Amino acid sequence: MKYLNKWAFVYVGLYGYDYKTAGKNVMGLFNDRGWSTVISHSLVQKAMFTVALCIGLVTGLVAAVAASMLELIYDGADPTAVTG
Repeated sequence: MKYLNKWAFVYVGLYGYDYKTAGKNVMGLFNDRGWSTVISHSLVQKAMFTVALCIGLVTGLVAAVAASMLELIYDGADPTAVTG
């Protein structure tokens, strides 16, 4: 999976390698230069976006369920109305 990255496309375009060879060469270059954290950061950023998106969806679902439950409990009446 680490060979599948956007920098391999650059190697394919510049040097005409096949994608697998380009991915290996890019990873070799990054490891030799100490730039492997660049790829790690890119993967972490995508993972964090996915987690944030899932949390947002779950929160929205819980809010929708809670709103529908409140509607059933109050049966359309105004829950803020003061009754005497």
